[in-house]
Amino acid sequence: MRLRQELLAGSDVTIVNTPSEAEAILELLSDSRSRDVLSINDTGRAREYEITLSLSFRVSNPSGIDYMEAVTASRDLTYSESDFLSREKEEAFLYRDMEADLVNQLMRRIEAIKPPKQAGG
Repeated sequence: MRLRQELLAGSDVTIVNTPSEAEAILELLSDSRSRDVLSINDTGRAREYEITLSLSFRVSNPSGIDYMEAVTASRDLTYSESDFLSREKEEAFLYRDMEADLVNQLMRRIEAIKPPKQAGG
């Protein structure tokens, strides 16, 4: 995934080797793809799908306080049975596009995180 590249190149985030060195910890909890039928043609075959890419992640401080929730993106994909190969390429492109969208959303959220206020200070 592009996330590590974006973190290194596109932000002030520094990646450290151990959680004890970190101010915040990013954990990717799950990464899933799904495809649901949106419409069928007159012969009962799928004509339109909604494809979904979901990322569940957690950003917390070393004490375990959470900062962020999951993000999801989806795109509609229409194809005919005769265009199977072009549909496969389009679906792969849309998944890459959704991944880029999710990484950008995640980067904006990471950059907006403020450290927790310390007790007594």
